[in-house]
Parts: sequence; C-alpha cells; structure tokens
Amino acid sequence: MRLTDIYRAINCMNEYAPEYSKREKMVLFVKYCGLMTAVLLFTLFYFMPRFMNFIEVAHCFDYAGFSGLQILFYGLFVAAPLSLLLIITAIEGPRNMQIMRLGQSPLPTEKVLRPTKYVYGIKAKIRPVLLLLALVCIFVFSMRGVYWANDFIAMMSKMELTQCDNR
Repeated sequence: MRLTDIYRAINCMNEYAPEYSKREKMVLFVKYCGLMTAVLLFTLFYFMPRFMNFIEVAHCFDYAGFSGLQILFYGLFVAAPLSLLLIITAIEGPRNMQIMRLGQSPLPTEKVLRPTKYVYGIKAKIRPVLLLLALVCIFVFSMRGVYWANDFIAMMSKMELTQCDNR
C-alpha cells in the first residue's frame, strides 16, 4: 500500500481540509501585516535613501577589485533575482516537494483559510510544476541580467559622470 493511498483512506471521511479558526486567521493577519510594515518601513526610510546616495557616486568606489558600477548593476540584474529565487525556494520548496511526492494538496497536516477540497494526483501537482517553471524563468532572467549589466556598465563608462572627491 502506497503512502498516498493511506492518506486518501484517512481523508475519505472528510473531503475538505481543516480550516483555521477565526482567532488563528486574525493572529496570522496581524503577524504578517506587522512583518510587512516593518519591511516596508526599513526599505523606505533606511535602505532606499542610502541606495539612492550610493547610485550617485557608485562610479567613485572600488571594492575588492570590482568597480562600484559593477556591484550596482550586477547586484540589480543578477544578485537580486537570484536572491528572490533562493528565498522562494527556501519558503515554498519543501512544501511543494512534499505535494509532488504525496500527490495531495493541501497536505494532510495543513490548515487552510477557506473551505478547500483535497485534490489528488496530477491536479495536485499543477501548482508545484508552475512554481518550478516560475523559478526557471527567474533563473533565466538572472542569467540574462549578466548581459544587461555589461551593457549598462559599458554605457555608463562612456558617459560623463560627476567628479569624485577623493573617496
């Protein structure tokens, strides 16, 4: 007997996944709103002002043999998409691997926000496959970013940039 057959037998009594209670939903909402507010405030009031200042004088700096322009453009076009890819993979990867292995969505131990029927087989594997395709697209975008960064660096090196004051 396969593992998916066992889960189907357990869940045949209830074809809907268990839901979060109203209190649990509210706690999740407040927790994620607080987290997103903190990230937004950090980005707006700490990161962006410093980033904008760095953009203006990036060409003046060299870090470990790399120019500031290289760090700026490779960071934007290569490192940022790769970071997004790693974060999404770390958050969603284990869950989607389990869905692919069991062939069931939502997972047997998962609670859901609204009434959701269990889905089995190929239908359950559609979302993990779509996530994998999205991750491949992000990776391809990041690899293409190498060429975009090279183009921008070449274009910026031809431009007349502001003078640097002995930085």
